[in-house]
Amino acid sequence: MKRIKKIVYYFVVLVLAVLAGGFLGIYIYKDEIIDLLKEEVNKTLKTELEVEKIDVNFLKGFPNLAVAFKGVKFHSAFDNEMLLEGEHVFFMLNVMDLLEKDIVIQRLEVDNGKLIIHKNKKGKNNYDVFATTEASDSTSGSLDLQSVQLNNVTVVHRDEINDINATYLIDHLLGSAQLD
Repeated sequence: MKRIKKIVYYFVVLVLAVLAGGFLGIYIYKDEIIDLLKEEVNKTLKTELEVEKIDVNFLKGFPNLAVAFKGVKFHSAFDNEMLLEGEHVFFMLNVMDLLEKDIVIQRLEVDNGKLIIHKNKKGKNNYDVFATTEASDSTSGSLDLQSVQLNNVTVVHRDEINDINATYLIDHLLGSAQLD
């Protein structure tokens, strides 16, 4: 019985040491992780992304790492129009892929925000904000998005061609989206 207690004790100590080392490593490299995420996000965007503050949250997306953007304003493809405004936007990152400098976003989470989806009379969408990349660019340093979660987000849908003007409140939605 004493032997089993000793094995469990050493196992718990080992797990805690690994977790503490991981948290310490993430804390030490926090600025580099944030810079890498900002660089990859900016490479994929054609419009401006404004953020008040960026920080790392160790527990929000555990076992993934959450990079928290506070006070987000994401400009749309149309002049003087926002695509997304959010109190908090979290990027849940795969820690193992970060070691290889790849940004794999397990989940993009928007809390307390407003999303405007707009199609003008010419048939152009305001969410055409992502830069196209060559197939050869899909090497290390790429950005990949797995899923999206919206919490307390107002969605405004305007379609000038079909004369649609609707507003929806999304309390909680988890899914994925592909924008063509």
